[in-house]
Amino acid sequence: MRARDRRRPERLAVPVLTVVAVLLASCGAFEESEPLPTATPANANVVRNGGFEAGPEGWEPDAALATVDVAQARVRAGERSLRLSLGEAPDVAVRQALTAPAMPEYISGFFFVDGWGPDGGQHIELLVRVRGADFGDGYEVHELRMPIGGTVTPLPLPTIGYAFLDRDAPARGRWVYFGYPVTTGFQAEFGRVPAAWDALELVLAVRRDAEGGSAQVHFDELYAGPLRFNPNRPDAD
Repeated sequence: MRARDRRRPERLAVPVLTVVAVLLASCGAFEESEPLPTATPANANVVRNGGFEAGPEGWEPDAALATVDVAQARVRAGERSLRLSLGEAPDVAVRQALTAPAMPEYISGFFFVDGWGPDGGQHIELLVRVRGADFGDGYEVHELRMPIGGTVTPLPLPTIGYAFLDRDAPARGRWVYFGYPVTTGFQAEFGRVPAAWDALELVLAVRRDAEGGSAQVHFDELYAGPLRFNPNRPDAD
């Protein structure tokens, strides 16, 4: 009797599960669908004014001749975007000091190329700069540079690491998504992810390595925070 009792649930399990499956299928529970994006909590994004709707608030120049030029003619969402115009200066860049309890896991956003002149080694990049973190090498400043389009000549410096998102000339005339796991990049390039620092900065830049290169690039919808809360998607357009 005991042996037959132990086998009895096994014989009943298949019919029960079959009935449950039929009921769920009839309600549409087994229909294939794309997973819905996780709602982004208000405090997940450590970038302030990442859509530039508040004008230049939170941003400042990071190059000698740069200005925080907020434009309304080209936007992906809202009414404003950041415009970086590469002219006579070798680079144009803006930065924001991030207030974050930990290194942001992921950074994402969109850029739009309005103009791209003759090849002068120009490229688009974002970077995360850390000041006063203990990397064990005695250097004060470290940068993880993330080129996202154009020709780049890497600088052979121990304090600069590169994570190439794209090495080709950028697409023009449409918004292009970019995203990268920043903590993974710091681990790969410097051997550790800093846990504390004196300053943490996000920089958006358009640079060139030779004469003649020009560009006009817009940025919008910047995010830095946990990957699971990333509100941006590469196939959004």
